Amino acid sequence: MPRYPFARTPIDGLTSKTSEVQSETEEQIVQLLLPWCEKEVVEDVHTFNLTPEESEKIATKPIETAELARAAHVDFLKPTLEGLPVGFTALDASRSWLMFWVTNSLAMLKFPFESAECQRAIDTILSFQDPNGGFGGGPGQSPHLATTFAAISALASLLGQVEPSAVQKTWSKVNRDGMYQWIMSLKQSDGSFLMQTKGEVDVRGCYCVLVVATLLNFLTPDLASGMPNFIAGCQTYEGGFGLGARSSSHGSNVPLGEAHGGYTSCALLGHFLLTSLSSSIPITSIDNHACLRWLTVMQALPIEGGGFRGRTNKLVDGCYSWWCASLFPVIGQLIQEEKTVSGLWPNSHERSEGASLSYDRRGLQEYILLLSQKQAPEDDEGGMKDKPLMRPDVYHTHYVLSGFSSAQHFHRFSSDQMVCLTDRFDLRSSLSIGFKGVDENQKQASERMRAVYARALSWITCKEKELIVGLPKNLIEPIHPIFNIHPQSVKVTMDYFYSQA
Repeated sequence: MPRYPFARTPIDGLTSKTSEVQSETEEQIVQLLLPWCEKEVVEDVHTFNLTPEESEKIATKPIETAELARAAHVDFLKPTLEGLPVGFTALDASRSWLMFWVTNSLAMLKFPFESAECQRAIDTILSFQDPNGGFGGGPGQSPHLATTFAAISALASLLGQVEPSAVQKTWSKVNRDGMYQWIMSLKQSDGSFLMQTKGEVDVRGCYCVLVVATLLNFLTPDLASGMPNFIAGCQTYEGGFGLGARSSSHGSNVPLGEAHGGYTSCALLGHFLLTSLSSSIPITSIDNHACLRWLTVMQALPIEGGGFRGRTNKLVDGCYSWWCASLFPVIGQLIQEEKTVSGLWPNSHERSEGASLSYDRRGLQEYILLLSQKQAPEDDEGGMKDKPLMRPDVYHTHYVLSGFSSAQHFHRFSSDQMVCLTDRFDLRSSLSIGFKGVDENQKQASERMRAVYARALSWITCKEKELIVGLPKNLIEPIHPIFNIHPQSVKVTMDYFYSQA
């Protein structure tokens, strides 16, 4: 544990419901952290009115023995794939999400799917497909961008573990033509997308579209036009991104809502994917440094365990281990590219690592191990949760594990990898399966596909910078910092849809 005192969050003498809940949360967290702390760390512990029994627990457990309750988490997740109790009826429209959260969590935990289990999961997800394109939350339900993203991501995650014949068999059943036409029907004049027919607009739609279009090879200029400007307009004065943007009387976009971890993730990752099209459409710049500053201050104080919050003055929440913490390597790469273009960092491909050091990877892992799960082997209850005293659920299990993986593995964008992938890309093969923009000729389309393919697959994991808190066996599988599935799963899917052997 870090040698930081457990100083309470200052409230400037103003008590409110927010400050009261904050104080209660800090009390709960401190109770769980005390056994793992060194005595000199808790110099302010007298402010917590500990009983003699509680005081005796201080510094009784070395952090090196902290354990990820892997088996308990697998046992928590697996029943979701085998049928749900009646209480889950309210989530009938979220079955695509349940499939993604559960299958991808199990993949991160290195759970070996049997062939029959994998095929059953694939068949279930395919049953959510609308005949005219896109995926709903369950069979017979209207297609929605969020559930389409979840379904495609779940399929890609599962297909990273199967034979090539199963990859072809599965993806050939996805109606790409219908999906593309349906997505284009949702496109708005400002570059944004409705989440569904006659639905709402927010920046989540942009990310969902960009991930699906990148993986399935239909990221055309027509699809992406206007999106960079819409996303840039979502950035707030704090540096993070809000849910959307609205045109003002002055012609510029005005962000809607406060900066939020989930929207910032969608906006920033979407912006990164759009930069693949810099030779095809204008890319509106964002304030990368302001975003980095906002992300940095979203990491909570030691008294909150070192986790992340999603908004200013809100409680720490385990799911932001992914939504916020995973963005540091991406924002670092965007800053590097910005400075390289300006000539400040010429010929450099290593500078992006600095941003990845702007948050406490160790502190985040401690939050996850000690506060987001019941401690194994003392308790066999699996699943990850928001914070202490909350119940575990599959949503938090997935995104807490995603953040845990991101904090363990050090991701870096490799210019050398991008050059290699660009040189090896088969232009002719890609045209046989890819989509061509309305105003593109074949050469422009194939070069655009090559740029999208190479940029998406140029992230590498630096083994020498791996960081494991607690037991060595706590290490879980790496995930792609843009797509949140295993890097091999991304490559298998993109190799198929870009026709690259």
